[in-house]
Amino acid sequence: MEVLSPDQTAEHNFFIIGSNPDLETGLSYLSAPDCGNLVPSPVECFLGPMHYVFNVNGSCTGGGGTPTPTPSPTATPSCPPTVIAASIDNTDPTQIDRLFRDGFPDFCACAGTCFTVAAGAIHYDAYTFTNTTGSTQCVTVDINTDCQGSNFIFTAAYLGTFDPNNLCANWIADEGQSPVPGNTTPFSFNIEDGQTFVLVVSEVTAGAGCPSYTMTVSGLCGGATPTPTPTATATQTPTPTSTPSVTPTPRPTPSPRPRPTPPPRPTPPTF
Repeated sequence: MEVLSPDQTAEHNFFIIGSNPDLETGLSYLSAPDCGNLVPSPVECFLGPMHYVFNVNGSCTGGGGTPTPTPSPTATPSCPPTVIAASIDNTDPTQIDRLFRDGFPDFCACAGTCFTVAAGAIHYDAYTFTNTTGSTQCVTVDINTDCQGSNFIFTAAYLGTFDPNNLCANWIADEGQSPVPGNTTPFSFNIEDGQTFVLVVSEVTAGAGCPSYTMTVSGLCGGATPTPTPTATATQTPTPTSTPSVTPTPRPTPSPRPRPTPPPRPTPPTF
């Protein structure tokens, strides 16, 4: 549904939409060119979590019948997206712990914050991209998978390089929640011309993996590596093993040497 002011007159430049503080059942977008928001951005970027409520009432001229909606033309992308199909298993490199899923995808108009959750050794795939378009681009990433429950996955973007030992270093955006069939969680972020970024798809449960997922990256013309980029496996600092103390061997107790019995002294004579 699109709500707009058709003729920009004072009489028709005002409308009221009901709302409540519940989470959205689907993403809603707002744009306001006069306020500098040229690109439609999620409502949460401006107002926080909010659920809009619409009641649409009307009638059809001529009596009866249900109006047939006119489909909006689909925009042709300036370049085809990059599509990568892959999986996560125990042969992939590992990172220490995982990112916190706050439930809100990040977007070009409003970036989020990075937090981590203790999760052990998490397997991941990493893909490197470079913006060679000649200008700053809003890159959109969409993940589609049937991996659910213990096989949930999660995707994040990093500027330049990815450090599996420090998940918030160079972090720029993530999808907020694990994707579910029929309800993908696209997220987006801005990348300046010439900059390189890394997309990291990781399992949520250590060792669970994901048999199959598809990642679609839009907004760039080329510059992607279609296969996972090997990244160093996270190394955990080993706990030093205590060296057992050597127990000294007891020295034998020397046996006393027998002293000879002195001869009897003679009895002196009496006078």
